[in-house]
Amino acid sequence: MTAQDYIFAAILALILTWFIKGLVRVFTFAATRTTVVPYKQVELDLILTKCYMLFPIESLIFNGNTFERGMSVRVETNRTTTLGTFLGVNKNNLVGFITPDCVITHELEIIEDITEIQ
Repeated sequence: MTAQDYIFAAILALILTWFIKGLVRVFTFAATRTTVVPYKQVELDLILTKCYMLFPIESLIFNGNTFERGMSVRVETNRTTTLGTFLGVNKNNLVGFITPDCVITHELEIIEDITEIQ
């Protein structure tokens, strides 16, 4: 093999490594945009108090509909559909919901639809 072949192989390895790292970064970023925190039912009062501090804005206007804290809602993102209770919003555009199993936060940008459940 010539020196030119070794240089070509090294450059190709660098390009492949850069491409693979980029893909990993994209999928890692997409996975971190939604947070799920499981809880025990016994801790619910303490959790709700802390969630109300984390999400101080009690109402959200989304696609012309107003959602207030405590409303039962269905939230659709590009990956999941969740049924839960609306907790609030914070100034970082994170929206909080609580389900019977866990507390879920979504960035406002990834939410496709929110509908009230009667």
